[in-house]
Amino acid sequence: MKTRVDSLYKFATAYFDEVQKEYTWGIVDPPPVIKRDDDQFYVWRESDRLDVLAYKLLGDPRYLFFIMHYNKIPDTMSMADFVGVSLRIPSRDTLERIYLHAR
Repeated sequence: MKTRVDSLYKFATAYFDEVQKEYTWGIVDPPPVIKRDDDQFYVWRESDRLDVLAYKLLGDPRYLFFIMHYNKIPDTMSMADFVGVSLRIPSRDTLERIYLHAR
């Protein structure tokens, strides 16, 4: 499988998920999450959506995957577990330096 150079999945590969019994995308060797002074915080509410939050704070709804990685959110279906939790949001600068240009 090939991905575009600017793809959000450029450091991901398809792997066989034993639980779901199908191939899926996964992040291979993701960059470590390091707390930074320019991180933002957002308290998750029941009516929130990750794609909308990513757009508001980072300028692109596709960056929801970075918010998920940064906060160890396993999937978007588990967001009910995060109501009232303060999520750490990487800055746009962190995304550009660490994630988007990491590979």
